Amino acid sequence: MKLLIDFLPLLAFFLSYKLTDIYTATAVLMVASALQVAYLWFSQRKLETMPVVVLGFALVFGTLTLVLRDEAFLKWKVTLVEWLLAGIFLLGPLFGKFMLKELLGKEIQLPDRVWNRINLAWGLSFLILGTANIYFIYNMSTEAWVSFKVWGLTGANLLMVIASGFYMAKHMPEEGPAEKESH
Repeated sequence: MKLLIDFLPLLAFFLSYKLTDIYTATAVLMVASALQVAYLWFSQRKLETMPVVVLGFALVFGTLTLVLRDEAFLKWKVTLVEWLLAGIFLLGPLFGKFMLKELLGKEIQLPDRVWNRINLAWGLSFLILGTANIYFIYNMSTEAWVSFKVWGLTGANLLMVIASGFYMAKHMPEEGPAEKESH
């Protein structure tokens, strides 16, 4: 259910774009993002950072897109979010913070060098995806950009999750005999 809630604004944007136009889809994205955050608040009584940040970007850049009737603002939102994430992942270690360790460190025990490599890989991935988005903005049609935003970015992030999972599994400590018996 959480996965559906996480992707609902993106799915609503895509379907709305296919049925109408970029401006209606932008409004749908803004409303769906607000509904997502409201649902998360009412169901959990707490808010996760990422949906709130995405909502903020969607409202600011969506409003600019709608008021100025310029889809470039919405398109640039993607790059700015990707580069923000890249900055968090790439600059975090300078302050002793590994983003994935912060998120998963209670459930998964890995050496710091492994967290550092995964963190670096994610940071570079976000940097590359944000840059690829610029390429699509200026060299492809809006239709191609929407497909890249929905399927390309989602697919690339899914591949990073899978690759990270395999890499983490390879470096996880072996369970001892006492731990195996308790399962």
